[in-house]
Amino acid sequence: NRIIAVSNSVKNQWVKYVNVEKITRIYNGIKIKMLKEKKIRKKSTFSSIGRIYPLKGHKYLLQIIQQLIKLDPTLNFNIYGDPLKEGKKYFDSLLKIIDKNNLFEHVKLKGFTNNNLLMYENTDFLIHTSIYPDSLPTVILESFTHSIPVISTNVTGSQEILDNGKLGLLIPLNKPIMSARLIYEYINDLELQNTHIKNSKLSLESKFNLKSFETK
Repeated sequence: NRIIAVSNSVKNQWVKYVNVEKITRIYNGIKIKMLKEKKIRKKSTFSSIGRIYPLKGHKYLLQIIQQLIKLDPTLNFNIYGDPLKEGKKYFDSLLKIIDKNNLFEHVKLKGFTNNNLLMYENTDFLIHTSIYPDSLPTVILESFTHSIPVISTNVTGSQEILDNGKLGLLIPLNKPIMSARLIYEYINDLELQNTHIKNSKLSLESKFNLKSFETK
């Protein structure tokens, strides 16, 4: 009788099959505990956070990294998360790419961690490279609470949270050279990062707070 969708991205998929009046969009609420704001400076450590499987775009991330370190060889990348049990073959293919392109100096596979605070403290930028629509990636919302600038592929879900680029940097799919150039420009634009951080906090408090979620 009723469908509740977690985002407009999901809602728009369902309107093809169900009367739109039956569908309600309710954003997930998260516990918002804004930590001490980081000082905006030029930074160098990127983190990819989430389960390791093909749709999350880790191979695309490695393509981007290859291009980025040509522009700035001081950059570092942490990949947090483990593969599914049946995902060992995919994980091994990532290791081969890292080895073949001599990326172990720049890329660290951190596995799963329960220590979110330490993970975010060691992160200057979140880089989220899903290659498939992502309903509502919570990792982006978590990054907002830590005042971390977000870089994401321009797929539905991520695009929605980042308000079409007003709250973070959106990069194209299947264009690693262009994406690397956009990221390089972004990490050197401290004013834009600061604007995105301020806007993301306002969005977080107005759209994704627990009280609003519970009420709706």
